[in-house]
Formats: sequence, C-alpha cells, structure tokens
Amino acid sequence: MQKRFRTPLLCALLALPAFAMTSAFAAEGAPEKDPAQWSTPDITPQARYVTAKKEADAAHQAALGECRGLHGAEKTACTKEAQATYAQDLAAAKMELKQ
Repeated sequence: MQKRFRTPLLCALLALPAFAMTSAFAAEGAPEKDPAQWSTPDITPQARYVTAKKEADAAHQAALGECRGLHGAEKTACTKEAQATYAQDLAAAKMELKQ
C-alpha cells in the first residue's frame, strides 16, 4: 500500500519547486514604481556633489569587496588601486561642487 502513495507523493514534491519559481517570476515581472528621487535631476552643484559622493562611496565599497578574496601582494595592489580610484572619484565630485 505504501508503494501506491510513493509515486504521487514524489511527483508532488518535484512539482513544488517549479510552482514556487513560477510564482516568484510572476511577482518579479510586476512593474514597480521607482522612488521619486530616482527621477528627480540634480539641479544644484551641492546636489550633484552629494550624488557623486554616494556613487563614489558605493563603488569604493564594491572594489574593496572584490579585493577581500585576494591574498598577499595582489590584495595590497587591489586595495591601493581601489583607494586611488576613490580619490579620483572624490576629486571629480568636488569639481562638481565648484561648477
């Protein structure tokens, strides 16, 4: 009697992940509204500076995250390059402030 229930149970268990993925894709495909600040342009130099600094900070954190997987001289070189790029990005952001 157990063999008779084993096949339908196995089929149901195998179909469950496919159903869950279908539901996730349906929810993912639904368009969401972007926050208002994403579509508002930076008009003032101060606003452009703040945005550029946030972008530089995020890029710096991402670069340092990539460096964490390295070891030795590679990690040191990667970190120095990330710091140099960050310094350049901050300098560019300060130029936005002067304009």
